[in-house]
Amino acid sequence: MLSFPQPTDTMEDDRVDGCPRIILQDSAHDVTCFFRAIFDSSFFVPSFSSPPPLATLAAILRLSQKYDVEYLRQRCLAHLSSLYPTSLDAWDSLNYAKHILGLHCRQSPPTGTYPILPVLELAKEAMAPWIAPAIMYLGLCAGVEGILDGTALNCHPGLQSGMSPVPASAITLTTEQRMLIVAYPALLSATAESVSFLLSPPPSHMCFADKVYQRVLVTETLGRLLLDWDAVREDVCDVCVKQARRLHAESREKFWDALPKLVGVGHSWSELEKLKETAFS
Repeated sequence: MLSFPQPTDTMEDDRVDGCPRIILQDSAHDVTCFFRAIFDSSFFVPSFSSPPPLATLAAILRLSQKYDVEYLRQRCLAHLSSLYPTSLDAWDSLNYAKHILGLHCRQSPPTGTYPILPVLELAKEAMAPWIAPAIMYLGLCAGVEGILDGTALNCHPGLQSGMSPVPASAITLTTEQRMLIVAYPALLSATAESVSFLLSPPPSHMCFADKVYQRVLVTETLGRLLLDWDAVREDVCDVCVKQARRLHAESREKFWDALPKLVGVGHSWSELEKLKETAFS
C-alpha cells in the first residue's frame, strides 16, 4: 500500500474526516474489487468454489501488481496456474481433452476457464509466461475462423447479444490473435504427427486380427479412440490396444514437451517452471 501516490503539502485542505484524500487513476470497479480483496477476508480466497469473473480477477491482479501487494498477486497467479498448467498430468486432471475432441472449443473455452484472448493479454501484463502455452493451445483449438471472428473465444469487442459475428475481413487483429494465427500451422503439423501411429501398420507382429484392426481405425472416430481405448476392445486384440496406448502416451508426451516452442513462447517447460517458482517465492 505504500506504493499508493502520497498527498503533497499543497493538499492540506483536501481532507475527508481529517484524513488526506488520495486520488487514484484506476476505475471505480477495479479499486472496489482490489479493496474488497484486501479488507474482506472471504471475498477472494483460493481455491474458489466457482471461478471469479475475469473482470474481478484482472482488476485484482493488475492493481496488486501496480501497488505492490504481493500476496494478492500470488493468489491471482495461483488461480490462473491451476487452470492453465505446465504439466501434462495436471492438464489431464482438468479433463480439457473431452471438450477439445468434441470440437466444443469452437463455441467456447472449457467450463471454469476464461475467454482466451483477454486472459492471454492478462498473462502478458502479469509477466506470467508459464500459463501462456496452455491458454494458446485452447485458443488454437477454436480453429482459424474462431480466432479471426473472436466469437468462439467469447471476446469479440463488437459482438453483443443478438448480433451476428463481424466478418473477418472487417477485423483488425489484436496482438493475441496474431500470435494464435502464426502458431496455427505448427500446431496442425504437430497434431498430425502425434496421431500418425494410427495410420501405421499393426503395431505388433503378434497381432492376430490385423484386418479388424485396420477396419476399426478407419471407422472409429478419432475422438472416441483417443479418449477411451477400452471402447474398441471388442474389435481389436489386446496386443494392439496395449501397443496403441503406449504409442499414444509417447506421442502426447512429445507433443506436450514441444508445446511452448510450437506456440512461440520462447522458453522450455523447465525454464517456465523456474519463472513460476520465482513468482511464488
